[in-house]
Amino acid sequence: MDYSYQLVVDYAHPGKLINAAEALYIQSPALKSPMKGNVAAFNTKKERDNFTKYNHGKPMSWSEIVTEFK
Repeated sequence: MDYSYQLVVDYAHPGKLINAAEALYIQSPALKSPMKGNVAAFNTKKERDNFTKYNHGKPMSWSEIVTEFK
């Protein structure tokens, strides 16, 4: 399936949707997602970096997310 616009929830602001291709991602064991991907999306680098300051994780891009969870 091909979508022209994909949205994800901004982890730092629950309820806010952001462009999936432009979001900044982190995969961390501190995140417990229902599908066990343990990935969160952030709208800004500052918010992602603030999360990683207290929780170890692997920064990921949208293309890495798509490839890993295909």
